[in-house]
Amino acid sequence: MSDTDQDHRDFRADDLGAAVPDMVLRRLTRHRLMDALEASDIVYTVDRDREISSRWDAGRIWFEVTGKDGNLLSVTGCWDGWLPDYRRDELLEACNAWNERMFFPNAYVIVDGDGDERVFANHTVDYAFGVTDEQLYQHITTAVAVTNSLFDQLREQFPEALEH
Repeated sequence: MSDTDQDHRDFRADDLGAAVPDMVLRRLTRHRLMDALEASDIVYTVDRDREISSRWDAGRIWFEVTGKDGNLLSVTGCWDGWLPDYRRDELLEACNAWNERMFFPNAYVIVDGDGDERVFANHTVDYAFGVTDEQLYQHITTAVAVTNSLFDQLREQFPEALEH
């Protein structure tokens, strides 16, 4: 049946209720974030600055409820590797290639306090209208998996960056 067909008698709006799971949008909170991390079997720490983070093979990932109204969930990773500043263009090219291929996380290069080039990755979603437990779980597990894929790719491309 095409969109122009007049016969839509088989479709009823009340039939949608049976097809859509009963999920409730609730406000994003740090406690819900930590519950979702635990449900995902992600081991995390909360430091004295109240930052929530998790250690992985090639980097650290932070989980932050942020924004003016506390409705943004930001998952930010920092790759353990670092390269001297004269290799900046290589890292930028690697990040740009990643960003062309992948929707998230966004990969970018930052110069640290020692003048070394570091790669960060970020995936932030606005949950102004709330988030289900399932969506929160999906955001966290997907962001962690894809961020770790970026870190693995960087490790393969720049093995010397982790030898320091």
